[in-house]
Amino acid sequence: MESITIFAKNDKQSRTIKAFLKALSINYIPTPPSELEKLESKLTAEQKKWWLELKSDIKNVHAGKTRGSMDLEDFLKELAVVR
Repeated sequence: MESITIFAKNDKQSRTIKAFLKALSINYIPTPPSELEKLESKLTAEQKKWWLELKSDIKNVHAGKTRGSMDLEDFLKELAVVR
């Protein structure tokens, strides 16, 4: 037996995949989205772009690949300008 993970980008894709599997009589076990996935799905395209960049930067800092380029005060000032 083989396991396959499918990540639907939105509800329409999810419904289509489920209908396809049902039509082919393929058993599947849906996994409910995590709280983070629920929150991410509500972001606008621009917010999602910023969020993905931020997540990438955080991973790089934790992996020791880079250092933060500004201190917290400067970051908060820049964030206030973006809003």
